[in-house]
Amino acid sequence: MFVSLADLRKRSLPLRLAMLLAVIGLFYLVIVPIAVWYRGVWGAVAASAAAGVCLLGGGLAMAISHHYNNSDRVLVGFLLGIVARMLLPLGVGLAGHLLGGPLAEGGLLYYLLMFYPVALSVETALSLPSTSSATRTPPTQ
Repeated sequence: MFVSLADLRKRSLPLRLAMLLAVIGLFYLVIVPIAVWYRGVWGAVAASAAAGVCLLGGGLAMAISHHYNNSDRVLVGFLLGIVARMLLPLGVGLAGHLLGGPLAEGGLLYYLLMFYPVALSVETALSLPSTSSATRTPPTQ
């Protein structure tokens, strides 16, 4: 029972959000023991904050692109998705780094750099519009 990526893109928004949560959750289960070993309890808190911020940014971007997907303003949805996807992690990382404190010492910025590419790739793969084979142009020779 293999499900292709094109089939996943056609699913409902809540199901795609659940898939994003599942992938980030699995990655979180791998990262948190390392964070606890490396930075203690504050490392786990920083990793949790980074996972939550990246999940929220990716979820907002996915919801925005879903809202604009069937309209004539797909580019607006794409650009607003970029803002939502980047503004939250970048703002939290910058604030955490500049303000310092236990989250910064726990490695918040480093964990953001780990979770962001995972959230970005999954969110992008699930947000791209699916194309049918009838609309594709054949390769030129």
